[in-house]
This record gives sequence, structure tokens and C-alpha cells, in this order.
Amino acid sequence: MQITAEVKEEVSAPSYTVTVPASVAMGSLSTEQENALSYTVKVEAADLNGTISVSAPQEGSLVSGENSLSFANSFGTQTVSADTEGTDLEGTISITAEAVAAAAAGNYTGTTTFAISYAAN
Repeated sequence: MQITAEVKEEVSAPSYTVTVPASVAMGSLSTEQENALSYTVKVEAADLNGTISVSAPQEGSLVSGENSLSFANSFGTQTVSADTEGTDLEGTISITAEAVAAAAAGNYTGTTTFAISYAAN
């Protein structure tokens, strides 16, 4: 008697969630001291078997009508390479007092875009 059987390979796919704040508010900016606001990007991962990379541009601009105000973002590129129920990645948005002093009065808004990628081992 010949017996045949097939066992299918089950490759577990990683499951991960990256939560970036929808918005942050810096409030009234100072012309006398540096303006900084820390924020957190939260990563949850299961069956990772690889690396999640999260990155953001190091600088950007806020605009109010025709006026602009530059900001720096310290986040850079950060990685998570182990399963986690919650890892906090930290960044800081900062605007110099000098830039604020030179800016026209107004309500400034802007956007920064985060890039999220996964690379398997």
C-alpha cells in the first residue's frame, strides 16, 4: 500500500500597527526661548521576524497665508525588530526663537509625512 499526504507550509505573516499622532498643537510660540514639542509614535507587532522602519523628514515648514515658518523634526529613522505589545518611538518638533521673532503674526499649520516599511529577515 502506498500512502501519500501533503502538509502545506504555513508561513506566518507579521502583524503590526504603527500609530502616528493625527495632529499636535504647539500653542503660542516664544520669541525668547526655543519652542519644542515631544510626540510619540506607538508600534505594536506580532510574528515580526523582520524589521519595521518608521521615518520622518528632519525639517519642514508651517504656513500662514503667504508666510512660512521652518521647523525641525528629530524623529529621523527608528526601527523595531522584535514582537512588542507597545513600543514608543519618540520625536520632537522644534522651532527656534529666532525664527519665531522673524515670522509675521498668524496661525501657522503644516504637515509632515511618515514613511513606514517592513523588511523580512
